[in-house]
Amino acid sequence: MVTKGKAWPLEEELKLKELFEAGESASSIAAKLSKTEIAVIHKIKRLGLKGGGALKRFGPSPSSSSSELKLQGELLTIEDALRYLGGAMLTLSRPEISKFELERCKVLAHTASKYADDMARHLNFRGLEMECERWRKKYEDVAKAKKISPR
Repeated sequence: MVTKGKAWPLEEELKLKELFEAGESASSIAAKLSKTEIAVIHKIKRLGLKGGGALKRFGPSPSSSSSELKLQGELLTIEDALRYLGGAMLTLSRPEISKFELERCKVLAHTASKYADDMARHLNFRGLEMECERWRKKYEDVAKAKKISPR
């Protein structure tokens, strides 16, 4: 993998590992090492560090493939999607938000909005489907009463 920017001195990598294992956040580590938060996150990933606190809130790495996504058993409700959207909006309103968090929140807000729209269409479709089924049964009942063969 080609790195962008200057190589990290060994002392900084050791300090990063120490802070990471102590559960420090990526922004805290970045401030202590005079690095950007995204540089710290990428370095943690490149070093293969696991179990620290710095990445817990970020979820899968930016380079994660879609094959790593875990599918949920049940769909989120529209209210759930709107809660995510609201959470992203609150995070975006913080003045100290990092560029990484900004991009993450923008993606989350777009995804939650799209999900809510798609879910509303799905529920509308399901409603129409149930209405058609109700009319089909009603037609069968009428056909039986008049001894007409249903199609």
